[in-house]
Amino acid sequence: MIYEYIKTFGSDLTCLKLKVIDKMCLKSNHYWLMAIIPKLTSLKTLKLYQNEANSFGEDGHKFLQKAVNYFHKNGGLLQKVQMSNVYQRTSGDFLYPTLKCLPDLQILSFKDNMLAANDCKAIGKVLSDFKNIRELDLRNCMLDTTKGKEIADGLMRAKQLEIIKLNDN
Repeated sequence: MIYEYIKTFGSDLTCLKLKVIDKMCLKSNHYWLMAIIPKLTSLKTLKLYQNEANSFGEDGHKFLQKAVNYFHKNGGLLQKVQMSNVYQRTSGDFLYPTLKCLPDLQILSFKDNMLAANDCKAIGKVLSDFKNIRELDLRNCMLDTTKGKEIADGLMRAKQLEIIKLNDN
């Protein structure tokens, strides 16, 4: 059903909010990300969230990386990426490879994530590399001194940044 909707209205969608599904509930793992996201070339905002019961896992992040990469190759220009509760059960470097092909990002939101040090390093690198980012939301991300330092390295180079949200850390 969702594929028919995407086929009919996909070229007009500018915002997509997806609830992460545990791969144990799926026959195709998270392949559906690669089947849907690259077709939405008008997409400007991508919101991913999960509840406590589900886990995106490493496979989900790998499929998301491929989907975003194909999206960009198809001419898509995401301006906002929001991930809530997505980075609580992963270990590995998934964030930077996912975001590196999205140079037009203006808003990054990682609210309610337990970010690891490597995730914070990736955020710092994205802030350094991408000159369009205007807003960064890191509310309730369990940031400590080490993680804060990784982000601060990028903040020093992010002269274009206008809004930083850091509540509840």
